[in-house]
Amino acid sequence: VWYVAGPDKNSPFQSGDQVTVTGSWITSEAASPFMIAVEVMKDETLKLREKDGTAIWSAWKRTGNE
Repeated sequence: VWYVAGPDKNSPFQSGDQVTVTGSWITSEAASPFMIAVEVMKDETLKLREKDGTAIWSAWKRTGNE
């Protein structure tokens, strides 16, 4: 949610929106099946992961004295 909505929590998606999600279903002994989304499409496409599954945001790096 923080990646999609940003620090202002202004999500481009609203409850009831019709979207198309591309991704992979994951099964785990510890949890119910869930999807790891690669792209979410509404009017535009929100890309979340590279083809190899790497999260887009994992490349972000802090700079300066943060």
